[in-house]
Amino acid sequence: MDKKLRRTGIDPIGELQWGTHFCQFYETKQDLLDVLVPYFRAGLEDNEMCLWVVSAPLTKAEALASFRQGVAEADRHLADGDIEFLSHKSFYFREGSFDSSPVIDTWRTKLAQAMKRGYAGLRMHGDEAWLRDQDWEDFLAYEHKINEEFANERVLILCTYPLQRRKGNEVFEVAHAHQLVLARRNGLWDSLESPELKKTKAELAALAKKLDSRVQRQTTELKLADESLRAEVVERRRTEKEIKERDNELHTLLQNVPAGVLKTDREGLIEYFNPVARELWGRTPAIHDPKDRYCGSFRIFGTDGIPLSIEDNPVARVLRSGSAIRDAELIMERPDGEKLNVLVNVAPIKDEYGHVMGAVSCTLDISALKRAEEELHAREQEVRTIVENTPDAIVRYDRNLRRIYANRAIIRVSGLSKETVLNGPAGSLAKDAGVSVETDYSQVIRDSIKAVFDSGKAREFEINWPAPIGLRTFNVRMTPEFDTQGTIVSVLAVGRDITNLQQAERALREAQTELARVERVTTMGELAASIAHEVNQPLAAVVTDANAASYWLAAVPANLDEARESIRRIVRNGNRASEVIARIRGLLKRTEPSKRATDINELIEESIALLQQEFARNRISVQTNLTRKLPVTFADRVQVQQVVINLLVNALESLKAVADRPRMLSIRSEPFEPGTIRVAVQDNGIGIDLEQADRLFQAFFTTKAHGLGMGLAISRSIIESHGGRLWATVNMGPGVTFQFTLLIQNEAPL
Repeated sequence: MDKKLRRTGIDPIGELQWGTHFCQFYETKQDLLDVLVPYFRAGLEDNEMCLWVVSAPLTKAEALASFRQGVAEADRHLADGDIEFLSHKSFYFREGSFDSSPVIDTWRTKLAQAMKRGYAGLRMHGDEAWLRDQDWEDFLAYEHKINEEFANERVLILCTYPLQRRKGNEVFEVAHAHQLVLARRNGLWDSLESPELKKTKAELAALAKKLDSRVQRQTTELKLADESLRAEVVERRRTEKEIKERDNELHTLLQNVPAGVLKTDREGLIEYFNPVARELWGRTPAIHDPKDRYCGSFRIFGTDGIPLSIEDNPVARVLRSGSAIRDAELIMERPDGEKLNVLVNVAPIKDEYGHVMGAVSCTLDISALKRAEEELHAREQEVRTIVENTPDAIVRYDRNLRRIYANRAIIRVSGLSKETVLNGPAGSLAKDAGVSVETDYSQVIRDSIKAVFDSGKAREFEINWPAPIGLRTFNVRMTPEFDTQGTIVSVLAVGRDITNLQQAERALREAQTELARVERVTTMGELAASIAHEVNQPLAAVVTDANAASYWLAAVPANLDEARESIRRIVRNGNRASEVIARIRGLLKRTEPSKRATDINELIEESIALLQQEFARNRISVQTNLTRKLPVTFADRVQVQQVVINLLVNALESLKAVADRPRMLSIRSEPFEPGTIRVAVQDNGIGIDLEQADRLFQAFFTTKAHGLGMGLAISRSIIESHGGRLWATVNMGPGVTFQFTLLIQNEAPL
């Protein structure tokens, strides 16, 4: 039973324990009311159900009036049934006589009602002013029986006796039947406690003392515990905040992770899935729905195309075994019939005792990856086929300079078996094939591989390899190969046999040289008039100066100074004629190209001088815009002059057809892109079609009625062999502009 003390509302008594049975002797009705009104007021305030049994001389009306006067909200308590007023006749008597058993049953019924309705307990009172002499013995037995019946119940029982109606021995007997006796005589209170009550109070006092000591000790402990609790609360709040933040982060992660995430309970029923899972499945499964257990409603296949049963579903297997499944590759069929390749990882969720409580499944769509792998495999097969069947020799070397791969071409050329070629040292093929080696080509190979490993840069070179079929020339390009960390792990060498190509190039150059000579001869036929003019002019001057010298020598006396001057002019003009003839011979002579430092402006001026007579006869105005102090170029003077003359002749022929405007030709030189100079020949002649611009440089294509179509093709070949380029552009107005570039020898001006 609850040992907590209850307020009695009676000042001389104070507080009593549940189960206390006490009595009051009173002289007047006011004495009675002064006890009962505060007694019931305290009970109502402490949520106790109250029962007031009224007996004469106090009437029920007087009791109600005093109750309403002394208790706040008295009518509410009456309406709610918190207190009940009964007459002694209806309570104590059955068929006109007192019977204790029904009375005690009534007390118990009222107590049960109070507890059922949620009251803290039952507070009772009975006024015994009605008691008759013939009922005295039975009533005293009833009072003692109350002590036995309700000692451990949640009740307070107050019995009141009028003092003037009880004899001395009866007062003693009443006091003996109660734990506490309260009397008020002449306005003064007096109380008498039973031995049991005194003993109880003494025990309570001792307990209180012990309790005070314990309270002090526990107060200290509680203070420390409170400080610890406060720190724990702060830490718990911090932890709860971190958990909440992590939950939010986890939720955001699950909502945005590019994989389908599924969580089930221990029965395999779906508890959670993220948006990616819904998109992956193509539908929204039901939460806690048995038909979607283990995602069993989805059609799942192995990589062999055989459907999986529900028992073989990865989630079912994990829940059954308690072991995770990693990287299981499966095929999942969506409701629309589309099949996806997926990678599934399933892990069990276990409690602290290791019991499986559910599972988490992570599904990744690898359909695109599978397609990419298939495409990559197909491309690898294609590349492997190309590499194995290409005529180029391909070899891969490791850091130990040993061959770790060789294609069919290198095996075919070497005449060795694949086993002999692989794992052999770099540069050993000729020796392994039994070929006599005169030059140490193998050292070049080894040094080149080391250089690629050291620098990380590709290397390209030509090398003569003594193959079993004879000495061959290879163009070799070595390229570093890196791993994912950027470390060079191997060097790939691709060798192209250019022996036949070099022979063809030599033959082509010889043919081009011959064609160039023919072109020059053809050009010289067209320049015959200009050549005659150039030669005749100095020769005529020679004749004139010779006649003058004779005249001055024949004079009397002879004028030797004038004769000497005439002879000097004869020598100068003779040298001039010799230079003209030398230039013409150089153009016609079949010689190997000879490159040297060349002043491009001087070359242009000489070319214009050769054609000056032709320009004058056709009324063509020639304008030059040559940049002075132009850097020199390293070129074959005769070949470049052939290009310039060819462009000037082409412009001349284009201008001959112009009759409605002045015939204008301009030539300029200037610095161009870094390390180059540019020469441009522009005319306002009949021009060319845009469609013809690219075809002009094709061999045997010509716009002339009697042309060979080789001039521009040869000119482009000459310029490209000098490291430059030649092209044509259509003018905004009439005519066309031909331009070419040449590499400069150095940055110093001429």
